[in-house]
Amino acid sequence: MLLVTWISLTTWLCCAKGEMNMLGGQLGLEVPRTKLPGTAWFIQISDTHLSKFDHLLDRQKLYGDKVGDLRLFARTVLASSQPGALLITGDLVDGKTLLGRGQQIEKEWQTYRTALDMIIKESGIPEAAILDLRGNHDAFNMAERGGEDDYFSRYAAEGRRSGGGACIVSRPLFAGPYSSEYNLQAQDKCPVAVLVGLDATPEPGLRGPTNFAGTLHGEAVERLNQTLIAARSQECSPALVVYGHYPLPVIAEPDTNPWRKGGAGGAKTCSLMEVLTQHGVTAYVSGHLHAVFGQRVHRLHSAPDGGHLAELENAAWKDDRRFRVLTFDKGSFSFADFFFHTPSQPLSSSGPPSEHMHLEEGQNISITGVGKEVVVRKHMVVITSPPDARYSPSGSLNRRRQMFQEVRALVIPVIPDRTGTKFPVLPQVLLTWTCAKSGKTGQSMMAQVQQGQNLWRAPWGNYDDTCEETDGLVYIQVHALERVYGREPPPPASSELRPAALTRGDNGKPWFTTPRRPLPLHLTLMERLALGFDWQQAALKIFYSLWAFHLVGMLLLPRLGLGRGTVFPFSVLADMAAVLPVWLPQVLYGMYMVVGPWLAARYLTGEVPGLFWAGAVLFRHRGAWRWRGDPDTLRVGIVHYATCVLPLTLWMATVVSSWRRLEKPPRWPVTLIQALCLAPFLAFHVLVVYRVCFVSYDWPALLFSPGLAWTMPLAALLLGAHWHSMARQPIKHKDT
Repeated sequence: MLLVTWISLTTWLCCAKGEMNMLGGQLGLEVPRTKLPGTAWFIQISDTHLSKFDHLLDRQKLYGDKVGDLRLFARTVLASSQPGALLITGDLVDGKTLLGRGQQIEKEWQTYRTALDMIIKESGIPEAAILDLRGNHDAFNMAERGGEDDYFSRYAAEGRRSGGGACIVSRPLFAGPYSSEYNLQAQDKCPVAVLVGLDATPEPGLRGPTNFAGTLHGEAVERLNQTLIAARSQECSPALVVYGHYPLPVIAEPDTNPWRKGGAGGAKTCSLMEVLTQHGVTAYVSGHLHAVFGQRVHRLHSAPDGGHLAELENAAWKDDRRFRVLTFDKGSFSFADFFFHTPSQPLSSSGPPSEHMHLEEGQNISITGVGKEVVVRKHMVVITSPPDARYSPSGSLNRRRQMFQEVRALVIPVIPDRTGTKFPVLPQVLLTWTCAKSGKTGQSMMAQVQQGQNLWRAPWGNYDDTCEETDGLVYIQVHALERVYGREPPPPASSELRPAALTRGDNGKPWFTTPRRPLPLHLTLMERLALGFDWQQAALKIFYSLWAFHLVGMLLLPRLGLGRGTVFPFSVLADMAAVLPVWLPQVLYGMYMVVGPWLAARYLTGEVPGLFWAGAVLFRHRGAWRWRGDPDTLRVGIVHYATCVLPLTLWMATVVSSWRRLEKPPRWPVTLIQALCLAPFLAFHVLVVYRVCFVSYDWPALLFSPGLAWTMPLAALLLGAHWHSMARQPIKHKDT
């Protein structure tokens, strides 16, 4: 009872301290001339991968009940938070046969449509607020947008609105939950943000693996540029968020930013990155990479005016049941990532195990944050203001340094209450802080901004225990405590521990501000690599580096005598280079790999097979042959060289060298040890070739495959022919 009395008294005192004021000039800082908009929030999920084969037992064990978990997610998180928009950023369906061949399957799209209708019914979110777009799996074997095999245009929410043919779509995001009537009020003519969808799936969509990378031509980049201009063409100055499936480094731009010389024609226009940063886009959110590189695949891109574009990749619903809450609150951009745990969550989930299970309405569900300090119980807490010092200044709203005189947070109930109400009674919300240098700590109760809303606030800068002027940085955290009577309260739900920048206010106390430069993100090496380089340029350089190492380092230099008589492997490569019938075909093969087609590939159903080159594909579409640069073919070549060509060349050199050291031809071409050394490479190569050639591109890829499937058989024939010629030669006896 003492605890309840103290909380109630503190809440009254804090609320009596008044409203927030945005201060500027006398502090040496500036505020935007345009009126700052209100508070808006939206939610992102990605890579649902709904499949025709999800009912199979092995799929259930691996990925759980994806549709059933979407229903629970809609009944809890979406129903309680009522976001202004729900983003579903690509790979809506799996788009593969049971063997793994890319194919659009209408039943999968019907399942996706059923899932959308279920989300609308269970959450109360209208279809107009659901913003979905294509991923690479949604375009497998798709001849054209709006065609017979484009099921996105028939079943997806955005497909029905735009007809499925638009590459760029936009929608304003207004303050508060989505409501068409509320958004039409006069005070909300200016949106808080504009969400712009970017569909970079290639057209036509070929079968994988030749559509892992997105493709954005100059026309689409210019259309995006005009859309961003139009978003700020009036008196409004909303924040801009672009969402897509592919991370920026995975999007090839053959016209504006060619990944190989000679790929662009005509006058060069702005690249995608230049357009995003010039318009002050706050964030680019995507999916596609799942959690292969880590759970925090983020990067900040510098803008010309000193701001930053936050690129935020979201892990997959399929593997991790990941979702993201993003907010805009009076110039402050924030986000928080969570895992949604259910009894059927995937075995492949890389999320932490749930420690806070709640049995409600017969369902065990729980939510955990990606950040270790985040705790979710009956409420989910997301700080909306001040901005995170690791991700600001960002976008146009933060071009000038702003002041924030209060802490604000969304406190979203996620577990229905047993008392008969749909969601729990209001919690007690507590703000705590720790100053970076002085180590001072403090706390303050928070109050609702408006009755009936999930937004809470607490004033800042008027307490005796606030930070010193020299601190410069403070770590804040918001906690939601359940109201209980007659027993000890459970541990609170907690937000992330957010670093926020400080500056001197007019009352001599430190106030929040946007930092001059972001704090380090503290990512792992893999998380940095995912967005830290151009994937197209990297594929080009790695492939030709492996190719040059094989042709020059392993074949030509040993022929010139380098390494002769030295240690392994130089000695065996020199021995093989001395045997012209074995050495010369390998040199010709290396030259062929950069000039000749690697295999024949059936890219589209109903079309004749095309050809698969290093960095390009040739296919037939609409009765005409089309040539398209494709860096995804180089990724196949990298795997082929690393797992087949290089180890096979060294293995052949070892075998040939052992023959040269014998006085007579061996009885068997290879020894048991040599065969065992080759076995793992052979097994892996067969697996890769089977998937790339037969599974992906049908039987023509095996009938004509001099660059891939024929490599090991041709090597075996080459060695066999040389061994047979050695066996037919007479034995040379030594002179006595």
